[in-house]
This record gives sequence, C-alpha cells and structure tokens, in this order.
Amino acid sequence: VTRQSSGQPGSDGASLMVRGYNTLGNNSPLIIVDGIEREFPQINPDEVEAISVLKDASAAIYGVRGANGVILITTKKGKQQKPTLNYKGSYALSKNTAFPEFLNAADYVKYYNKAQELDGVAETSRRFNVDEIERITHGDPQGIFGNTDWFNMLFKSSAPTVTNNLTLNGGSDRYRYFVSTGAFNQDGIIDRTSYDRYNGRINFDADILDNLKLSLNIAYRDDIRKEPGLSAGLGNSYASVFAQAMMSYPFLPAYNAAGIPVGSLNPGNGNQNPIAARDLSGENSIRSNRFQSNLSLEYEVPGVSGLRLKVNGAFDKGYTMRKAYLLPYQLDVYNNATRQYALAFARHANGGVASLNQWFTDSWQKTIQPSISYANKFGAHSVNALFLYEYMRTDNSSLSGGRRGYPITDIMDLNFGEEVIDNLVKGGHGMFSRAGYSFRLNYDYADKYLLEVLGRYDGSPMLPAHTRWDIFPAVSAGWRISKEPFFKEALDVVDDLKIRGSIGKLGNDRIGDYQFLRTMSLGADPVVLIGNTLGKPLNVTTVPNFDIKWETSTTYNGGLEATLWKGLLGVEADVFYRVTKDILQGQSNLNPPSFGGYFPNYINSGIVDSRGFEL
Repeated sequence: VTRQSSGQPGSDGASLMVRGYNTLGNNSPLIIVDGIEREFPQINPDEVEAISVLKDASAAIYGVRGANGVILITTKKGKQQKPTLNYKGSYALSKNTAFPEFLNAADYVKYYNKAQELDGVAETSRRFNVDEIERITHGDPQGIFGNTDWFNMLFKSSAPTVTNNLTLNGGSDRYRYFVSTGAFNQDGIIDRTSYDRYNGRINFDADILDNLKLSLNIAYRDDIRKEPGLSAGLGNSYASVFAQAMMSYPFLPAYNAAGIPVGSLNPGNGNQNPIAARDLSGENSIRSNRFQSNLSLEYEVPGVSGLRLKVNGAFDKGYTMRKAYLLPYQLDVYNNATRQYALAFARHANGGVASLNQWFTDSWQKTIQPSISYANKFGAHSVNALFLYEYMRTDNSSLSGGRRGYPITDIMDLNFGEEVIDNLVKGGHGMFSRAGYSFRLNYDYADKYLLEVLGRYDGSPMLPAHTRWDIFPAVSAGWRISKEPFFKEALDVVDDLKIRGSIGKLGNDRIGDYQFLRTMSLGADPVVLIGNTLGKPLNVTTVPNFDIKWETSTTYNGGLEATLWKGLLGVEADVFYRVTKDILQGQSNLNPPSFGGYFPNYINSGIVDSRGFEL
C-alpha cells in the first residue's frame, strides 16, 4: 500500500505499508539496499536492478526490524561485455487532476447573505448591503471590490520535470563495472517551488583470485529543495501559501491601483494574500547530500565445496543544511467591519522585521556483517545454510542559530542580523547502535519437498537489559506438487505448481527512545535556594518503564504458485493472518486523578490483528 500526502517537489515521496496496518505506531517497512539498511527515497530508479518484498515469516531473518515487512533493493552490476554507454532522458508535465471549485465573488456574497437570512439576521445588519452586492456582481468603478480566483492565480496550469541519466557498463571475466550519473529537476505548479537532485554511482566487482571476490559500491547524492518563506505545503502552517488561498476573500482584488497587494482580514486569523506570500515572503531552502559505500570480500574455502566466508562493511555519511528567511512586506488590508482599507505588515511580520533561521545536521552510519554460508547437493538432497552477525552504529549531531533585524535584505546571512534569536542557538548529538545474529537453513528433496528454518537473535538499546535480547524464529514448508508423477499425468497443462505455508515471530523496536530511563530537565529560572545560593531546579520529566519490551508480531501465511500453458499464465495467491501484541499505548487517561502523574506514559498493552488475501 502506498500513500502520497503531498505533491510538492521534494516532499512528494510516498509512504509504504506492507499488508496494511500492523501496529498503532510506525508501520513503515524496513528498506535494505545492497544488504544495508537505508532510506528508499535516496535511490535513483535508474540504478535499481531488482526489488523484492518479504511479507511473510521470511522477514524473521531481520528480527526486530522485520515486523512491518522488508523491501530488498539490489542496484545494478557490471556485465562481462564491451564498454556500453547508455543515455536515458525524459520530459514530463505535472498538473492538478482533481481540484475543488471555489465560489466566485458574486456567488460568495449571495450565499453568505443567504446564510445570514436563514439565521434570522435582519437585512440591514447583513454583511453585504445592496450597493456592495451590485458593485461586486457587476464591477466596482471605485476599485474597492473585485472578483479574484486566488487558486487560479496561485497555481500554474502545468510544471515540467526533466530527468537525465547516463550509464556505462562493461567488464571482463575478472572484473566488471557499472557507472551511473544523473540529474532530476522538478518544478512545482506553484511558482518558487522546486526540487533538484544530482546523483552518481560506481559499482565495481572483481575476481581477485579464483576463490576470492571483491565488490565495491559507492554512491553520492546531492539535492536541494526550495519553496517560499511561507511554506507552499498543505496543512503544515496556518500562514502557509495554500492556507492563505483558502481564507482569502474572492470579492477583493489581488492588488490595489498602486500595485500594493490587497489583504483579506479574517477575524482571529490575521490578513491573507497568497500571491504576496508566494512572491515576497522570503525563501526556505533545504540542501542535503549523502555518501554511501559498501565493500565486501567473499572467500571460497578450498577443499570444502560450497563453504564461503564473507565480510560486508558499509559506511554512509550525510548532512542537511536548512536556511529559512522571512521577509516583511505590506498589504493594503480591507477591514470588513469598518469597510476601509489600511496599510499593515503581513501577518508573519507585524513588526516589519526580517529574520533568518539556519539548521545544520550531519550523520554517519557504520555497518559490519561477517557471515559464513554453505551450499551443496548430495544426490536428491540440497542444503543451504547461512549464519551472519550484524553490528550497526549511527551517530549524528546538530546545530542551529537565528537572527532578526536586517537593515539590508539583499544578503541574508547570520553575520548581518542585528539581534540574536536566543531560543534558536542550540546544538546536540546522538548515538544509536544495534547488533544481531541471523541464521537460515534450507533443505529440499528432489526439488519437491522444501523446508526452511530461519530467525534472528536481536538486541536493541531501546529496551532495558533484562528485555533487550530476544529470538525471532520462523519456519516455512513447501510442496512442489507438479513434480509428482500422478500430477503430471492428470494435468499436463500445469508447468509448475507449488503450495507453501509459514509461521514466524517478528519484532518491532520503533517504540520511542529509551523509555526505561529516568530523564530530567534543567529549569530556566533560579528558584531553588541551597544555603545562600539560588540555583535552577532539576525536574523529573519522564517516569521510566523498567519493564518495557518489544512489540511482537506472529504471522501465518499460506499460498500457492502456479505456471500454466508453458509460461503463458502465472498465478500467485496468498492468505495471511498477523497479530501484533504488546503494542505501546498511552495510559494517561486510564488512571484516576488521585494517582497523580507519577507513572510511565506508555505501557505494552495494545493488540492489532490484520488478515487478508493477495492475488
């Protein structure tokens, strides 16, 4: 299931769910790119070789991260061929498909007065008198009223998206390479909104020795997203461009005779003019880059057929810089109560003061995965086994600052602001690590009877020591019934038919940070007297839950796979049932007031189950 909540360039990525809702909290699946946990939006589609989804008990090999499903992405590799250069480009136009229609000026005043009439308001006390209705409906020679379609002025009919990608692929019997570089440039259907992404990748594979292979993947991405100072997004700000368009009156002109933007004054919501907010409010830009790398070595042990030792390491690093400045501007604001115009600063800058805020964050992730695997065949018996250890650590830091009061707004940098915004001067850092042991054993007899046992012994720092580690096992079995002699004779139109079933236990530790710890905060004012010295108080902000534990999901799956008429028709069908227990739920409203507030905010008490079928 995919859900796209925004069409704004750079913010139009879809959220993904595998088999619907599995918990009351985070339902996002785990994304694995070339064996490493990464974010899906950072991948250029032209670099992807294959995508597969683990939806059933097979996701148990990812343990505490697999409860919401796992999406496996493999990037392209080089091939043994002469160097081949390919170019792929596209030009697309975006536009609104379905959009609400709003009342024009004449209809607005008509139905507004009609509503007041139905409410029993006397004609002389209604918002629009006869003269005003006439001027709004048939044109106002005084220039006070107009007929403005704010959304038509705000949105363009279409906006272009340009994609360019260049790849080089080649290699010999000893080495292979895949090189890609690309650009993605997207304009929004609201002016001054855009998203630009530039990416590069080098995937290199080499057979160093007959039994030693090396694989090196390096990728880089740089992107920048821009929008007006007052956001062009929907619902994220009461003063956003979109919100102002919804609250602006259609019976007012966009500009007065002098070219000054006209403002609609809404009681309790300030003044509105979405066109001025789009063009004059400043800029919000977010620039980020990401470096990703994998290095793996695989060694085939001499003398033991099918035994391999492998180590896979990854290092990712990135940063994000956000720079947002708000510029003041004046509106000629119409007051419905006085029926007069008056100049006033736009709602976000009543004092007419420009401001600048900047945020910087960087992060780096290190992953190591040593593993041992064995695959061999003994007559009709086939065995495949894997044991893997994984350790991952993520570090991050952040810094922010802000200033207001810019006599000159041509160069909006922190150096030129006159006054520091105190509550924006801050910084911090964080660290997160996890470890786990994964195992998998596959057995099949004559490619007819299939058995798989897998799981993971996982640990998470989100939990206290006595509940930190747990095992998440799964088992699956299959029968390729089409291999049976009796079936071949009865139904020769069926090329392949397999029935399968699985059951597994999976986990989820995306339950909030360190809720088993007692946290405190330092008060802002010195109100504690110790001896003759005033000091700031240290307040308990969180009551710990020492027994917090994983959310656990048990999943049951049954299905069949069939191919008919020499591959002309393929069918895959599944039925599933999943129950998730020990989901964290708030309990603040469950206890009587006499308990006070000294109890953990969240406890493991929720249950969610889901069931369905796929075809």
